[in-house]
Amino acid sequence: MTTADIPKSMVRIPAGPFTMGSTPDQADPYALLDLPPGARMTGNPYEEEMPRHEVWLDDFCMDVYPVTNAEYKAFCDATGHRPPCFWKGESPPADWEQRAVVGVSWYDAVLYADWAGKRLPTEAEWEKAARGTDGRLWPWGNTLELGNANFLHTNAPHASDSHLEAKDLLRPVGSYPQGVSPYGCFDMAGNVWEWCSDRYDKAYYSRGESRNPRGPSKGGHRILRGGACGDIPANARCATRFAQPPTKRTGAMGFRCAASMSPAQTREHAAAETREAKRYRPVSMGAAIALHVAWALAGGVAFLKWTDSWWFALFGLYFACVFAAGLGFILEKRNRLAARMTFELVNLVPPAVIAVAVQWIGGIPVVSVIAGFLGNLMISRRLLTGLFPDLYDEYDIRPPRKA
Repeated sequence: MTTADIPKSMVRIPAGPFTMGSTPDQADPYALLDLPPGARMTGNPYEEEMPRHEVWLDDFCMDVYPVTNAEYKAFCDATGHRPPCFWKGESPPADWEQRAVVGVSWYDAVLYADWAGKRLPTEAEWEKAARGTDGRLWPWGNTLELGNANFLHTNAPHASDSHLEAKDLLRPVGSYPQGVSPYGCFDMAGNVWEWCSDRYDKAYYSRGESRNPRGPSKGGHRILRGGACGDIPANARCATRFAQPPTKRTGAMGFRCAASMSPAQTREHAAAETREAKRYRPVSMGAAIALHVAWALAGGVAFLKWTDSWWFALFGLYFACVFAAGLGFILEKRNRLAARMTFELVNLVPPAVIAVAVQWIGGIPVVSVIAGFLGNLMISRRLLTGLFPDLYDEYDIRPPRKA
């Protein structure tokens, strides 16, 4: 791809080294969060930005703006892909067309990029496009300027309005020209978090590649960069890292695309991500309801059968749920199984005890069935989250749109 071939919607980022990450002073939570001396913190939420290191990247192209609702609608119309969860039917609200699209998962973003002949940027590519080669903290320089981006302080007059969500605070792309990056990319700080192609590893900077890094080969979460309209400025710095499950869809998460210097390179670079995205099928609302009801009915029958041995029903149900949650974690290859199982133990006790108490006091089969049903319905979300980790990621239980 020559300079003349680069679309007007993209800018070329030249090959070469740049400084990635933060120094200990730049990632100091007391300074970033404006904490008083002596304030206690459990860990440093910004330590994953360290160590600061040099990375070499080949030249690539980056979208000037995040993908807008109008652009995403063209993709949905052409492919029959499901619309974002905040649209009204098949189209975004009229005044949203030039806002960054939100309510899209990592899978949605990958499929859009593939349709557009592009790909998602790597975490390193995103950071270089945002900060350039001089290691600046913000796209515009090293000094925080509250009027240069759409983040929490910009929206301070509206922060107390409980009816406003992140999607309501978005601005049309390019609304903050004073915050443009050294290469001409807009909205790299604030407005929406932007999906990157990389998997997440907190310690990746200590062992990752120094030339064209593509992130770790394993990991359940995917990287987001840039901060959002509801975030504090510290979370919108060029080096800030964030991660979410690839199924997550919220009003603060969008994306922009990148491209290698030839279509073949772009396809090769994104091949694994594209295959994964095409295999993914979101769980429909109908399936979620069916799983809830089936589990709750099974619990009601169990309570009815063991009316004279209510403690057996309680502990049998209790440990079945813990086992299911643990099994789900093992299948996900998570490494904090003990913490999750402890969490499940604490949260499953109250509804189970309430259900058994009602059944025991009522002493009649109808009450037993109702108590069992309600008790199991209360805990089924936690059970199913363990068994089906994609099921309850925010807003991601809509059925796929039919072509």
